[in-house]
Amino acid sequence: MFYFNSRPIHDAVENDNVEMVRLLIVYGADPTLATYGGLSPEKIAHSDKMRSLITGMSHNYYNTFMRHLWIYTRLYNVEFVLQRSIL
Repeated sequence: MFYFNSRPIHDAVENDNVEMVRLLIVYGADPTLATYGGLSPEKIAHSDKMRSLITGMSHNYYNTFMRHLWIYTRLYNVEFVLQRSIL
């Protein structure tokens, strides 16, 4: 089935291509992203293996994002403090 305005991750999930889904997520595809119709990759998944992969990697994606956000804010704060001390 073709989903209108689907992303590559949705196509890979629809075709039950586990390795492609893993690769897309590793390279930055958002596993929580829904189509305009409201279908997330988890809702499209046919197999339990695919569903568990998406669920597990979604948590990992979120944790990685939050870790990068935390690091960025720490670096930004250090940079801001250094700039203020120079002035």
